[in-house]
Amino acid sequence: MATKKHLRFENVAVAIAATVVICVFGGASRVDVLSQIVVQCTAAALIAFAWFHRASAAPLPKTPMWILAAMLAIVAVQLIPLPPALWQNLPGRALFAQIDAAAGLAGTWRPISLVPDSTLSALLGLVVPVSAGAAFALTPRAQWHYLALALLSLILMSAILGLLQVSAPSSGLYFYKVTNIGSPVGFFANRNHQAIFLALAPILLVTILRGWDTRFAQHVLFRPALFSVFLLCLVAALVNGSRIGLIAFLFSVLGASALNWSLQQSTPRRDGRNQRRERRLARLKLGLGLGSILITAGVAFLTSRSLESVSRFSETSLTSEGRLKLIGPLLDIAGTYFPWGTGFGSFPEVYKIHEPDAGLTLSYLNHAHNDLVEILIEGGVASLGLAAAALIFAILAAYRSWRSWGTAFTRRALYARGSSLMLIVLLIGSATDYPLRTPALGFIAGLSMFWLWSFQHSDTAAD
Repeated sequence: MATKKHLRFENVAVAIAATVVICVFGGASRVDVLSQIVVQCTAAALIAFAWFHRASAAPLPKTPMWILAAMLAIVAVQLIPLPPALWQNLPGRALFAQIDAAAGLAGTWRPISLVPDSTLSALLGLVVPVSAGAAFALTPRAQWHYLALALLSLILMSAILGLLQVSAPSSGLYFYKVTNIGSPVGFFANRNHQAIFLALAPILLVTILRGWDTRFAQHVLFRPALFSVFLLCLVAALVNGSRIGLIAFLFSVLGASALNWSLQQSTPRRDGRNQRRERRLARLKLGLGLGSILITAGVAFLTSRSLESVSRFSETSLTSEGRLKLIGPLLDIAGTYFPWGTGFGSFPEVYKIHEPDAGLTLSYLNHAHNDLVEILIEGGVASLGLAAAALIFAILAAYRSWRSWGTAFTRRALYARGSSLMLIVLLIGSATDYPLRTPALGFIAGLSMFWLWSFQHSDTAAD
């Protein structure tokens, strides 16, 4: 028994350590950032560790495994060299065929990807979401709250770092050379990605509060500490300046409230005086909580010189206007290379070929700022079909977990419902940006997938 407990502790410790490294150093989407090597090696080491300790690891739900396997297969197929007669007849390859002919390379075998090096980097990058499955397998269900607490602690540290970055923009606290200097980006290179990271906090708070039943969680300071974390993350979100981040944070608060309410319906009810006392106490807590939130938001609004996320709702942003105008040209690019796509990671180079003259600026577009459109451009019909299938399966899995509303409380239901909300937050961010292309948020998305589908995964482990 002691050996099993030691193995469980070792497994959880390794999973948490890898999670910390991936989230701290995985805040950039650029493939030329050196920290990508650290993140990918950590993810690969986590997978290897889980494989060698598979005897003590938990079984994995099959659906997210199939989704990740399909993602790997689609990207890998884009790297297979094709005969010239076949490759030159793919949609959008006429210009490149002419260049090959002019350079005397007409007989060269080429893959679907127009930028194979970038596609290979994208393939290697998929080791990060796959490693989320390893973290899930290494962490017994009774210790899931340790992973959730690790994520919440990382969000808190990133929020504090972001506030320090705003207070001293030239202090060297930024992790990346290409970043939003002067903005609270925390562990990330992009403030929108930091904002989405912060928006996960309310959901994790409720998940930890409801799922941690140890003596430590019953301490009188436990709930006030969690609420203080929420207030700090709220201030950091307001100061961040990301409008989509503020929308995601608002959804997260509403979703966390629904999650908490659903779990209250699952707990045994008490009769008489105790029940009335609990209702009064709940109303008092709600009033104090809302009052604290309003006071904190008001103080931040009056004192912060960087509070852009509220004021930007009432003004027109040239950046957002430009992104909206690009939707048409981006869809035209997708149509040019449909149905095979241009290869994952190839967007910057391909966009330069088709960039409209009216969109020429001193900066370049590194992503489409809409993950669905970029998936269509780079992956074609196969990746779009996989994304649609994954979304449908996720909706069905979320429906099953929320359908158990009012039934007996289980840890799987708690984490499945919370993960469904976390995935929605990430999708909100993906509507105008590319958070899932950062290793940190890609890892969290992968972990959320395994938590979500764990609800319908049948095994005999105790809840």
